[in-house]
Amino acid sequence: MADDVSVTSAVERRLAEQAMLLEHANDAIVVRDLGGRITYWSPGAERLYGWPADDACGRLLDRFLRTQRDPAASTEVVTEALLGAGSWEGELTQRSRDGAELTVLSRKTLLRGESGEPYGVLVIASDITARRRAEQALARSEELFRSQFTYTGVGQAIRSPDDVLESVNPALARMLGYDDIADLVGRSACSLATPASITTRRAELLPVYAGEREAVSFEAQMIHRDGTLVDVQYTSSVIRDVDGRPLRFISTFQDISERKRAERARDLAVAELQARHDELAAMSQLKTDLMGILGHQLKNPVANLSMAAEVASATWAADSAPAQGRFLDLVTRNAQRIQQTIDEVLSMVAVDSGQLTAHPDQVRLVDLVDEAVASTGVSARTEADAAVVVLAQRDHLHHILDNLFSNAVKYAHARIEVRASVVDPAGETSAQAAIEVVDDGPGIPEAFQPHLFERFAQRDKSGRPAGGTGLGLFIARQLARANGGDLVLESSVVGRTCFILTLPLAPDPGTASDPTTT
Repeated sequence: MADDVSVTSAVERRLAEQAMLLEHANDAIVVRDLGGRITYWSPGAERLYGWPADDACGRLLDRFLRTQRDPAASTEVVTEALLGAGSWEGELTQRSRDGAELTVLSRKTLLRGESGEPYGVLVIASDITARRRAEQALARSEELFRSQFTYTGVGQAIRSPDDVLESVNPALARMLGYDDIADLVGRSACSLATPASITTRRAELLPVYAGEREAVSFEAQMIHRDGTLVDVQYTSSVIRDVDGRPLRFISTFQDISERKRAERARDLAVAELQARHDELAAMSQLKTDLMGILGHQLKNPVANLSMAAEVASATWAADSAPAQGRFLDLVTRNAQRIQQTIDEVLSMVAVDSGQLTAHPDQVRLVDLVDEAVASTGVSARTEADAAVVVLAQRDHLHHILDNLFSNAVKYAHARIEVRASVVDPAGETSAQAAIEVVDDGPGIPEAFQPHLFERFAQRDKSGRPAGGTGLGLFIARQLARANGGDLVLESSVVGRTCFILTLPLAPDPGTASDPTTT
């Protein structure tokens, strides 16, 4: 009797242990009968599928979980395996209570009674949904990478840390002139680069090996199969192992040969243009120097010749030798023209060399106008405010007015007017003195007006080229600007041409001399 009690207790303990194991098992444990109906539903099955045991027991297992099978896991295949080997293992797709799709690893074992007759099937299901999704994502990623690696037009290669090419795509093989990628796989990557590029690559990759950077990009040169050089933009990124050590390098090679050829052609063109510019600048400087030298060498002899002719003409009795008098007048006029040309050329040289400067002084405007009228002999109606004082270099102003008056005399029909006054323009510009020179000539052709103040610009009344150097108005404007003023064409129509010379006013002596004024 005692022995029976002991055996019963041992069996009960074993059953209790098995029940505890089933209670805490993470996998879903299900028992179904031979007809497919659920007879046992473990707590793990409740956690996996979301259904309580009361709802699950008695239901057809595959219909209840909406099991989807591929051909390798068909009902016929599973049944044959259970009856033959007594077990089956494979992947199934099922759905939980909330409709989520699950991928499970299903392990099935045929249950037999004491007589050996089968009475049910034990099913243990492990959730491998996350693992399977990760595997599928990895497979898709690898497929995309392989497709991109194979079909992209950019050269790519995978190499080991010891510089051996493990994989090369067709684009890189074509770029370097190889028909078969097998000709490149297994070779050292350095064998395809120039020595300078190898040195650059080693220096660029040092931070990558040190773990400071994950990728580098720089320009390099590869060696084509025929020995020519291929310019590339080289980019390399590292794949590390779990300890952070470089495991693989993935490199791309963008062919930039066309761009580099264009850059070299551009640099050559720029160098040639610079050389041409320097040559032209030297020639221009030589021209300026020669003009300056000739002008200075001729200035004094011509001045002496002009003075001698004027003195001889003034002292010669016109009635005693009229022919000689006319000859001296001709010499005097031509000497004066040569002197004017020399002065204009020297002024242009000063403008071009940046040496045209002014030393302004206070000049009464009315005196300036009267002196200019007297020196040129122009017959003009003048209006000038005697109180206006400008700040300018006197001989510069004489030169400007001589030019304006000479042009007015050349083109006027009957009337020349000169007005000097103070103008107060709108805006922030301070008051200035203005001298207007107006003639009633035919006007300046409209098409020629934009070029009026350019050097060597010259036109007669009809717009055709005229005599002279064409430097007069160009130099006159430069002189005006050197003195802080300007010279402009105010208007030009038939019967009225007006030039305006503006000059800065001299400061009020009453305030300029007071050191306490602030």
